[in-house]
Amino acid sequence: MKYLALVVCLLGISISSYAQNYKTAIGFRYEQDFGVSVKHIFLKPNAIELVAARRSSPTWNWTRVGLHYIRHCHFFDSWGENLRWYYGGGPNYYRMRIDPSPDNVYSEIVGKSLWSFSGVLGSEFALPKVPILIGADWSPVYFFEGYRGEDLSFNYGSISIRYIFR
Repeated sequence: MKYLALVVCLLGISISSYAQNYKTAIGFRYEQDFGVSVKHIFLKPNAIELVAARRSSPTWNWTRVGLHYIRHCHFFDSWGENLRWYYGGGPNYYRMRIDPSPDNVYSEIVGKSLWSFSGVLGSEFALPKVPILIGADWSPVYFFEGYRGEDLSFNYGSISIRYIFR
């Protein structure tokens, strides 16, 4: 079960898919943190997404940079040209800066850097007459060194809004 997320991410290489109707999209992504996302399609239907995010409270903050390989699929032709499903995965880097107070539940990871691999499964819809892309995805994450005592988490997902450059 521990490697299920990794297997799901890597299955995408063999499934046939169709082209997207944009080349690059830049916008905002809200997960458990708030960030910026740049998604670029190359060698259709393949894409790369760069995510930079920051999350904070009065006693801690973290910065995350992630890079995902994404494969776009068109499973449902009857849903129109503007709806696409996608899947993929890639590495993430987290830098934790945390107040080491004894009441802080995150105090065991003060100043720690974390590496992870996340899968992604989602869909996006390009508005027909406006260059806006709306998406939602689910991202299971495997932390190589563990995070708060867990290696694999299924609790991540995001909503994104991006501007399309055709």
